[in-house]
Amino acid sequence: MARSTRGGKHLRQRPGPFAVVRARLAGRDLGQLLRYGTTSVVAQVLVAFAASLAGDAERGKVVGTVMSGLLLGVLLARTAAGYIAAASSWRRSSTTV
Repeated sequence: MARSTRGGKHLRQRPGPFAVVRARLAGRDLGQLLRYGTTSVVAQVLVAFAASLAGDAERGKVVGTVMSGLLLGVLLARTAAGYIAAASSWRRSSTTV
């Protein structure tokens, strides 16, 4: 059975989530697991935290502001990644983070 490749590289040689899949639980790999675990829930935690800090009268406005900031950040990051990919190659944009 052939291995799945994209761009001449095996998927297991790519940075990111594939590094966690092949983790040997060494110090570096535990650090990756911690980073992926914390960054995957940070948006949900920020919204709940902001809502708990706000008073009853302003809770909707605060949650809306936080959610707008999160969405704007996602859209700007995708736009920046698109420009980086267009200026060089898609491989470079996935490793510059």
